[in-house]
Formats: sequence, C-alpha cells, structure tokens
Amino acid sequence: MEGSEQFGAVVVGIDGSDAAIGAARWAAHEASIRGVPLRLVHATDAPCEPGGLDMGVEYGEQSLRSASAAVNALNFDVALETALVSGDPSTVLIDASRDADLICLGSVGIGRLAATLLGSTAEEVARKAHCPVAILRRGGRRGGPADRASVVVPVTAAQEDKLVIDTAMQIARHTGSPVLAVGVWRKDLGELFYDELDERVTGWRQRCPDVTIRAVSGRATIAEFLADYTEPIQLVVIGEADVDQVLGIVGPHSHALIDHGECSVLVARR
Repeated sequence: MEGSEQFGAVVVGIDGSDAAIGAARWAAHEASIRGVPLRLVHATDAPCEPGGLDMGVEYGEQSLRSASAAVNALNFDVALETALVSGDPSTVLIDASRDADLICLGSVGIGRLAATLLGSTAEEVARKAHCPVAILRRGGRRGGPADRASVVVPVTAAQEDKLVIDTAMQIARHTGSPVLAVGVWRKDLGELFYDELDERVTGWRQRCPDVTIRAVSGRATIAEFLADYTEPIQLVVIGEADVDQVLGIVGPHSHALIDHGECSVLVARR
C-alpha cells in the first residue's frame, strides 16, 4: 500500500488489462477534481503474504505497478495508493465501496464470450456497491468543447431523479460538455412524451444556464436508444432504478463500430 488508508477515495479495480489502466487514468482526473486520494486495488485468489512467490501475487503486483506508472505520468496532484487484496474481485470492490467516493472499472465492451465476466464483476458491483460506480469503455473519454461528446441522461415518466440530473450537470460543467436528455420508455412507467420532457429540460436550463442541454424523445429504453445513436457520447448517467440497463449500454451492440462504442456509464447513488 502506498500512502495511508483514507476514506473518500476514488477506487479503481485493476486486473492487468489496458481497459483497467484506462480507467485508472480517468479516475485520476476525477480524484484530482474531487481532492481525494486515488486507490488502485487488485484482487487475487492467492494469499497475499509478504515475500510470497505465488504467480497470482506477482501478477497483481505487476498490474498495480503498471497502472501506477500510467497515473504518475499524468502529473496530477493526487495522492496515490495501491492495495493487493485476497478475495473475489466483486466482493473486494463492494467492500471498498463502503468508504469510497466512487468505484471505477474498465471495460472493452461486452461480447458474447465476455458477458459472463461483466455479469460476475462489473454488473454485480454496479448493482451492490454503496457508492457511485463508473464502468469505462476504453478508459472513458473526458469530453470537452472541442470533443462535443455528450453527457447523456435518461429521463422517465417517474418523478425526476434529482441526484442523476445533478450528477450529469456537474460532469458536464467539469468537462465543458453538452448534456443530452433522452426521454425513455420503461416497462413500469410507459413513455415520457416530448412536451413533458421539454418542460423539465426548460427548468434545468434555468438552473444551469452555463450548460448546453438538448432534449430528444427516445421512445425506447436507454440501451435501445443508444444502439441506434451515432453521435459521440462521453458518459451515460443512470440511477439505481436503471441499473439493469448497464449490460445494454456497455454492450453487446449490433453496431460494433458506431461512435458510442466508446460510451461509458456512471451509476449515481448517494
């Protein structure tokens, strides 16, 4: 472990993949904005004993070194911690979420063969974590005025989820990105009609005049809408009520080469 054990860190699951390193880079920027430590965590089945020669431990240590090097190269003013922990990755990260500001996981997108992996790790963490969870495609894109990749927020006929809206607006402000409000259909609620969506978005524009907000009626679930949407997307912000959409947002998709193949998802929760 580098640094001291502190509450409120941004925690990243590190598994040795390029996707995890990309997530660590994204999380470093997020931790610097929040002014909290960045903690890189690798979970292994092997006992983590000092001086041990287990291959799983060696792999975990190397994975953490690689991710740390990638973060240090960014020169962000953020305290960096690493932890090699014995246990199942999902369980380790869910436990870590009790004291974390945010949990981050990398994903290269979910094909048929990889769906089991996401289901057993990222999706489980998204469902059961005690803090917000970001699942990042290709490390996540930061957006910005030049990039014009939108922060997407699905809007249903239910009472407005203030936490989801506030989270999307905050991210848009930090990155200088526009917000795309998508009126979506949900089985238990039906369709949100455009007039009601427009009325809600008008209120958001009054509260957040510094954020560009566009409204579109999706007439589908958010995952179905994204499957046919071709403009660049930085991040989709959803609430706990829509956590079952995570697999559909991250993948698999029938249009593997469309621009939102780089789309990431953030599950907002208190």
